[in-house]
Amino acid sequence: MSDPGLCFLSANTYELTQKKGMNVPGRIYANERILRGLDENVMNQIENVASLPGILLYSIAMPDAHQGYGFPIGGVAAFPYPGGIISPGGIGYDINCGIRMMKTGVPLKDFSKKISCITDLIFQNIPLGLGQGAIYRPGNKELARILDKGAEFIVEIGMGEETDLERCESRGHLAESDPGEVSQKAVERGSFQLGSLGSGNHFIEIDAVGEILDEKFAGAAGLFKDEIVILIHSGSRGLGHQITTDWVRILEKETRNKNIFLKDRQLVYTRSDEENGKKYFAAMNAGANFAFANRQLMTHRIRTVLKKNISNSLTCELVCDCCHNIAMIENWRGRKIMVHRKGATRADSRKMTSFGGGLFSSPVIIPGSMGSGFILLSPEDKCEETFFSLPHGSGRLLSRKQATKKFRESDIKKQLMKKGIYVKNNSREGVSEEAPEAYKGLEDIVETVTKAGLTREILRGRPLGNIKG
Repeated sequence: MSDPGLCFLSANTYELTQKKGMNVPGRIYANERILRGLDENVMNQIENVASLPGILLYSIAMPDAHQGYGFPIGGVAAFPYPGGIISPGGIGYDINCGIRMMKTGVPLKDFSKKISCITDLIFQNIPLGLGQGAIYRPGNKELARILDKGAEFIVEIGMGEETDLERCESRGHLAESDPGEVSQKAVERGSFQLGSLGSGNHFIEIDAVGEILDEKFAGAAGLFKDEIVILIHSGSRGLGHQITTDWVRILEKETRNKNIFLKDRQLVYTRSDEENGKKYFAAMNAGANFAFANRQLMTHRIRTVLKKNISNSLTCELVCDCCHNIAMIENWRGRKIMVHRKGATRADSRKMTSFGGGLFSSPVIIPGSMGSGFILLSPEDKCEETFFSLPHGSGRLLSRKQATKKFRESDIKKQLMKKGIYVKNNSREGVSEEAPEAYKGLEDIVETVTKAGLTREILRGRPLGNIKG
């Protein structure tokens, strides 16, 4: 991509020059291949985000950036707190869409003949796809506690371990929530979806640990080559979507009443310390807690399946759980700020997690397509430049509509089966939309941020079985 407004700063780091209407420049992390393929719509969204009032330093696009609602997916922006703004477009409709990783302690040699069987069993035991389906159906009082306490409540009622919370972002519980700010319609949509995967790019994947690049971390965490690990990628389902729908409408009305000019109507905002800002933030955190609880319930169900069908002594220990779509109040360079991450992962090198009695920077999972597995990263101190953020995955090259037109489900499954990857899916479209060729290369994403000095690799995983909604 050739753009006279784009300046090279350092390895895989570029600046989009500040133009009229932009309050700060843009910051783009990309290697040459990613840069050449950057969509013009993403560039426009970077500029639009840079026009928001009070934005700090720059509007950031991670290497997995592609067009989203308001912000690009892969977008990061920070604002003062208090006194700054909050925008649903910088968080997204799937509040706290996130990913977690569990280690099983089972070597591949003891599992290889069971891959398709176990994948099928997990498929049968986890509700998938659009609409209703739940592992756990809480009453109104219980649901209110889930919206308030997240995964902590699920562990309290016996479906998890204390270590699950210790290894989870914010212990699976965002304290600034208020279930009272969640509409009845959102509650109704969520109450029959708790403990379900959903559709789209959400997945459950069985992987084997491949190359280990940080022996000290892997040894402390008990991870070993060819160990079976499980990834769960899901979010807040219909509840989170409805919370965002409700608050976009409210803030669109506020924007009209205040005659606020927007370069993009999808970037409606309000001040985070005013009434609507406080209410939306409280509702968003309740949605995030629902997502933490959702992933925790699926974790419990998968543990049950594995214990019953492999070994009752299997522990299936959580390694990490990372949020992708969230706004958080954080400390940065001696001040409080509110960081919006839309398809980006919190990666605070100062945040320590205990593994084997040692303390390590909390790891970040970067999943690839169905055909490429994942890479586990450790954030470096230079992540301060990105408000302690890293990518959240490979990022789309083709839209879902384009992928569905171009790829056939049967061809994709045959292609993956030749590579030893068994796919179990709920819908044909769900596989076509998620064809490996519809995504950027995982290697390009990780090379970009490692060479930029933001992170280093811990280990890699290769896929064996994949479940799609």
